This record gives sequence, C-alpha cells and structure tokens, in this order.
Amino acid sequence: MVLGWVLPIISIDIFADVPIIGKYYFLQETRSVLGTLEKLFKNGNWFPALLILLFGILVPMAKTVCIFLILAQHKLSEKIRYFVGAISKWAMADVFAMGILIAFLAANSLGQTQANFHAGFYCFAAYCILSNLVAQLVSTKNALDFFN
Repeated sequence: MVLGWVLPIISIDIFADVPIIGKYYFLQETRSVLGTLEKLFKNGNWFPALLILLFGILVPMAKTVCIFLILAQHKLSEKIRYFVGAISKWAMADVFAMGILIAFLAANSLGQTQANFHAGFYCFAAYCILSNLVAQLVSTKNALDFFN
C-alpha cells in the first residue's frame, strides 16, 4: 500500500512530431499518489486533494490496520470486523486505481499522447486486490478460523 503511494504510478507525455526537429514535448509528467496530492495542495485544489487523502490513503490505512487487528486478536474481531465492513464501502483506493487505468487508456488513445505505468501503479493495484480479498475473508466467521 505504501509503495503504491510513494513510487511513481504513471507518466504522461504530450508531444508533436515537428519536421526536421522530430518529437517536441509539451509535457512530460511522472507522478506518484503523494506527489499528486502535494501538487493539488500547492495549486489550491483543496477539495480533490482532501478527498484523495481521506478516501485513498487514510480510510484504506484504517481498514488495513483493522484487518491486522482481526487476524492478530480474535477477541476483538466482532467489533472490528463490523467496522471493516462499514469502512470498506468508503475505501476508494480501488476506485482511484481504476481512475489511473482509465487515464492511461485515454492518454494512449490520442495520437500525440503516450502514457506508461510505473511500479507504484502495480503496487497500488495489488493492494486493492489483496485488501478486498482479505476483507471478504475476514468478514465471515469461518474464514477467521482458517487464520487462527
């Protein structure tokens, strides 16, 4: 999860093919989740930055901590399991990863734009898949017996 936040997730290049010169780049951006947050805050885009911070970082982090608590201490599991079920509906990490995928596909469909995924995207996507899988497993009492 943390690697998905700090490693670059996507790079987007916008260019034109100029005769004699070749490719002229108008934009070459490589971003991580935290780098995007920083830029949004610096540019005064507080609302989207706070939404990404809350639903893309803080809620998934709380969900992950709760899942670890469930697996570590079976006695606390009922209350925490209920909380994980409730908070999972608000964790938008998977939606954020899908947004990055859509941006990638949209950028590559344009003639003078190229997008590339980086390691951060794959780490973030792996977190989304594993987090949802484990949340589903710990939401049933029989699955908890498997871990204990």
